[in-house]
Amino acid sequence: MIRHVVLWRMKDESRDQAPEMVRRLQALDTLPMVESLSVGADALGDPAAWDVCLIADFATADDLEAYRVHDDHQAVAMFIREVAHARAVVDFQV
Repeated sequence: MIRHVVLWRMKDESRDQAPEMVRRLQALDTLPMVESLSVGADALGDPAAWDVCLIADFATADDLEAYRVHDDHQAVAMFIREVAHARAVVDFQV
């Protein structure tokens, strides 16, 4: 199993878009290659914290790649590029 972890920092002018970003990411849970998906916005407001986090599990690296190129994921990614300015990613074997 591959665990895909992504963190985003929102653009200052887009911080109010974090709930919409979470909603759009949560909708990707219906894609057939997604084993599990958890997403949320920072709840405590620590200045050092990232703003939004996604944790998703995939059976294989091929499933993760299919997710990355899926049209629904690409549409969400386009929105995220408009509202976020930084991204960190880690993919590891579970």
